[in-house]
Amino acid sequence: DDSSKTELLFAALKALKYLFRFIIQSRVLYLRFYGQSEDGDEFNNSIRQLFLAFNMLMDRPLEEAVKIKGAALKYLPSIINDVKLVFDPVELSVLFCKFIQSIPDNQLVRQKLNCMTKIVESNLFRQSECRDVLLPLLIDQLSGQLDDNSSKPDHEASSQLLSNILEVLDRKDVGPTAMHIQLIMERLLRRINRNVIGMSRQSPHIV
Repeated sequence: DDSSKTELLFAALKALKYLFRFIIQSRVLYLRFYGQSEDGDEFNNSIRQLFLAFNMLMDRPLEEAVKIKGAALKYLPSIINDVKLVFDPVELSVLFCKFIQSIPDNQLVRQKLNCMTKIVESNLFRQSECRDVLLPLLIDQLSGQLDDNSSKPDHEASSQLLSNILEVLDRKDVGPTAMHIQLIMERLLRRINRNVIGMSRQSPHIV
């Protein structure tokens, strides 16, 4: 029945990191022994199809698959560091952007912000060309939270995401960062100031 299928899919998502680690290690060993394989396009297409399936899932009505959607947001970023060993990191960044964009607004907001935080914590975000792809999306999502007057914005998860972004940009081993810092200043600084001014002095987000 549907409930047993849901539990089976949930268990598979929880194990996604380990399944992919096995798949990627096998792929790395294959390429090491045999060089560039003829099935390279097929392998890459299978990664693209996986993300397409997740995007279709996230676009479904929330009540149909809330547990599975939450699990996808929680566990999908865990495959990043392994997948980028055998898959173009810039394209992987694009796939993750499309995944985040497939989630309807005002659904699973905290889970989505936490998912983006995990993406920032991955090795992907330490590559300047990947940040070129990811950062505009992250800033758009943060802007949406800071501008959100219709429903309660998640300041805690938003603060964590922004803090992690700035921590990476402060590193010395992540390539050029000046343009990325400038983009944050231009898009977010005024919004952050406006939100801080509007907060109570007792807010835990004001240090």
